[in-house]
Amino acid sequence: MDAIQYSRESAHREKIAEAIAPRQYLNQPEDVVKAVLTGTGPDGKGGMIDDPERINFDP
Repeated sequence: MDAIQYSRESAHREKIAEAIAPRQYLNQPEDVVKAVLTGTGPDGKGGMIDDPERINFDP
């Protein structure tokens, strides 16, 4: 529950991305994981996404 509470705060999302992006977890580029978790980054269609509530961690 503490981890979920921590994850729900957008200020912690970049740090979480750094922790889960490596090979032993998601094995994905850190920039991509940060974009997904923060809701900020390219949309894949030439535009940008700015939706901090794009993903949520609910218990």
